[in-house]
Amino acid sequence: MRSSCTRAVALGLCIVMAGCQGRSEPSPQDLMAQAEFLVREARWADAIPVLKEYLCANPEDSGAHFYLGRCWLNVAEFNNRQGPWLVLAEGELRLAVQLFEQHERVSTIERFSNEYFETICHLERAKVYLRQLAFLAGNRGRLAGATAHSVIADLRQAVADAKAIDADSPDVWAFEKLLSSLEEPPVQRPAEPGKKL
Repeated sequence: MRSSCTRAVALGLCIVMAGCQGRSEPSPQDLMAQAEFLVREARWADAIPVLKEYLCANPEDSGAHFYLGRCWLNVAEFNNRQGPWLVLAEGELRLAVQLFEQHERVSTIERFSNEYFETICHLERAKVYLRQLAFLAGNRGRLAGATAHSVIADLRQAVADAKAIDADSPDVWAFEKLLSSLEEPPVQRPAEPGKKL
């Protein structure tokens, strides 16, 4: 009886060991493919740990930093979480552009042309500033020293950076139109006769 128990334990250990040996850490390519899938499915919170793991082995991949910036930009909106997401998003998007420039302006995301990648990095940064403006509108004076004026200046710069890359982009035009509407003074309606203001 004791020998049959020993054999059963030994057989179980062999099966477990074989299973462990068959499993390996995912390759960087597998991690990036998984992250791209999650980003394209708008599963922002799920993509963040995958991108972080990938970036531990590939810290200079501008495309992964771009995706992580998009995740931080969108995770709070879709997962009702509070935190410094917009600051993290802006930092990742700026780093994506910096790495892109350091590596001969070549997009590491195969489906993006070099020009498109650089343009979209700036436009995603512009979205960060739009979210900051929306936050400021609802929470006056609660954005770490930023004012509506300073955020609009950052927004203006992000749009100008995108326009310098691709002035014909419809997305750039849309942001320019939005920016001009933000900068126009409010229109005051004339008072109705007999009514006090």
